[in-house]
Amino acid sequence: MNEVQEVTLTSRDERKEKRERRRRNARQAQSKKLQPPRIGDKLKAERVQELLKALPGWRLRTDKRSIARTRKFADAVSMATYGFHAMHLARTQKVLVSFVTLGDQLTVTLHGTSRSGRKLADLSEAVFNLAEQLG
Repeated sequence: MNEVQEVTLTSRDERKEKRERRRRNARQAQSKKLQPPRIGDKLKAERVQELLKALPGWRLRTDKRSIARTRKFADAVSMATYGFHAMHLARTQKVLVSFVTLGDQLTVTLHGTSRSGRKLADLSEAVFNLAEQLG
């Protein structure tokens, strides 16, 4: 009878181990899906100017590590909606964004960030891709 219990425990342990392995693999696969594709490193000054020409309304800030655009809105609701949309896109693409409001105007600033999206760094393709999406 002891042998039967040992076999049962072993098969339970094996099942538990398989289940944990599947969960671990699923978590790893999920984390890979959430990460945006790696989009280059620091851009050269010529490339930054070239990309800015293709984005009317966006300008390079004096720190050379961010770009900004000011937009006018008819009301506060549309301004807030646009800001929320910009914030959501920036978060999914790991780009730092900041906002300044003045009356009916909203200034959106996109900052160059490290790959983790947590530290200020030089401008990258990801910043310009987001600027293009925001219009």
